Amino acid sequence: MKKTFILDTNVLLHDVNCIRAFDDNDIIIPMAVIEELDAFKTEGDTRGKNARMVSRMLDALRQKGRLNEGVKLEDGGILKIALDLPNCLPYSMAFNKADNAILNIAYTLGKKEGSYKKNAAPVIVVTKDINMRLKAEALGLNAQDYTTDKVNMDELYTGVSELEVSSEEIDAFYRANRRSPWYMVAFGMVGASISGITFVSVPGMVLTNDMSYLQMCIGFIFGYFAVAFVL
Repeated sequence: MKKTFILDTNVLLHDVNCIRAFDDNDIIIPMAVIEELDAFKTEGDTRGKNARMVSRMLDALRQKGRLNEGVKLEDGGILKIALDLPNCLPYSMAFNKADNAILNIAYTLGKKEGSYKKNAAPVIVVTKDINMRLKAEALGLNAQDYTTDKVNMDELYTGVSELEVSSEEIDAFYRANRRSPWYMVAFGMVGASISGITFVSVPGMVLTNDMSYLQMCIGFIFGYFAVAFVL
């Protein structure tokens, strides 16, 4: 059965592409949400940037039809901007709050009109505000968090894979089957030699280091034979 999702402002600011996450279901954006987006769009932070992006996205949809009547989305759903409706909420809930204006639309569509409409689509409030979900629950409305963008840690690549290989393959991995290109080996050997010679050539430095580094450089010669034998 098709559902009707009523989006809170924080959902649009959290994910500017959230309207693509509801498949072929209908989406309602209350006028109170548009007013809040208009207030946030002048801010210089991420919230302001997202508010501007959402406004541009809705303006682009205007080219496909009238938003007050509903515009068909790519997935088959209908997006509609809804005006504020006469207050049907309990007197304890101030109607001048944007959250309550959004809940009032959900309450009117879901509880009043939905009660006498046959096969009426379920109305669901989508918000990242915990308290708003609690108020919706108190009114007998369906409410849910927007979780489409959350990452399932179990599905992420850990960066480690385990493979069972033979001892011959391990030996080949470390020794490259003794087929390393000669120029690569020579490049590393020459680089090490130049480093040692540069150090030794500095006047007085060999003496102050008790000739230990010079001995290391001489040891390179024996290392070359070992490398040549292995590779």
